[in-house]
Order: sequence, then C-alpha cells, then structure tokens
Amino acid sequence: MPYNHIKQLWKGAKDLEKLKFMELSHSQFLEKTPDLSRATNLEQLVLEGCTNLHAVDRSLADLKKLIFLSLKDCINLRDLPSRIELESLQSLFLSGCSKLRKSLEIKGYMKHLSKLFLDGTAIEYNYPHQLSMQPGLFFWT
Repeated sequence: MPYNHIKQLWKGAKDLEKLKFMELSHSQFLEKTPDLSRATNLEQLVLEGCTNLHAVDRSLADLKKLIFLSLKDCINLRDLPSRIELESLQSLFLSGCSKLRKSLEIKGYMKHLSKLFLDGTAIEYNYPHQLSMQPGLFFWT
C-alpha cells in the first residue's frame, strides 16, 4: 500500500501470522507504525519516505524473522525502540532520518546484519569495537 493517505493503520494487535511483507513507502500521513507483535513471520518492512512518521511501535523490536527494514527518509523519526533484538535482520536502512539521534547498538543478537546505512542521521555512534565483531558488515555513514 505505498503512496496512501493513511494516518494510522489499526489500534492494538491484529492476527497477522501469515504476513511476510509490508510496504507502506511514501505514506506521508502515517505517524506511527502499528502493533506488529502478532506478525511473527514478517520478513520485510518498507517504510521509506514516510515523512510524518515520528514513532516506531516497540513491537518492531521483537520481530525475530525480519530480514529487511527500511526507514529511509523518514525525516521526522526521532526514536527507535530501546531494545532491538532482530536476530534475522540482514539489512537496516536509516539513511535520511535526520532527526534520529538515539545511539544504535549492534550486538551479537544481530549477527546476520550485513548492510547498515546511517548516512543523513544524527545518530551518535562509536563503532570500531562493535564493527570488528560483525564480520561482513557493510557500513555506510
């Protein structure tokens, strides 16, 4: 459902066990991601260019099968969940999230992360030690 005028998708958790892909790119009125706690098989979430998106629901942090997450150019996004355990995540795009300032921690539970794009963010990072623990990580700032 890219390029829509939705402000909020739904309230509360929905039964979404069969959902594997969600694209809401350029949904300029979307302010917050929905509760995805029951989207246990979600593999790809694309929210590029959602310019009014300012919050990501904390349920995003627990999507164990998520492989690809793009929040590129979500210019009003300020925070990510404080605890992110996306153990299957391979690609994370945060480029252009100019108001995103929170420190991003890459730990062992994100061992599959191979692409990380942080250019155009205000994230403060200190990665030399963390990057050395992530073999094959492509890092762009």
